[in-house]
Formats: sequence, structure tokens, C-alpha cells
Amino acid sequence: MSKLAATGVAFDPFRNPVSADEIRSCKGKLFDLHAELNRQSKRQQQRKQDDSSLPMLWILTPTLAAATLESFGARQM
Repeated sequence: MSKLAATGVAFDPFRNPVSADEIRSCKGKLFDLHAELNRQSKRQQQRKQDDSSLPMLWILTPTLAAATLESFGARQM
């Protein structure tokens, strides 16, 4: 379990199967978070974070159709 949060993460848990619209919304929130972190580093005159140090998105859902996973380019880690 400790590997889940080894780097910055954004968790979006769902009680019911997640829809494509909800996945797009989660991705939008993640991009907003990335933009905010970049603005903070700029304000603090720090180097911009590289992509590998930005938070990853974890969408927690009880089930999801394989076709939906594929349509978003999801991959198992």
C-alpha cells in the first residue's frame, strides 16, 4: 500500500462504476492541480517541476468496462 503514495497522487474514489464523463472530469481536476503547482513554483521562484514529479491520478472504481479503459489509454502499472 505504501507504493500508492510514493510520489504525489490525486485520488478520486467512486462508489459506483465511473462513467466516461466522470473520468474526463477527474482528468480536468488533475490538470488544474498541475497548473496550480506550476504557478506556486513560479511564485516561489523555484524551478518548474518536470512531468515525472507531478502528481499522478488514481481513479478508484469498483468496476469498469475494458472498452472504457482502452478509450482513455489506461494502462496497468
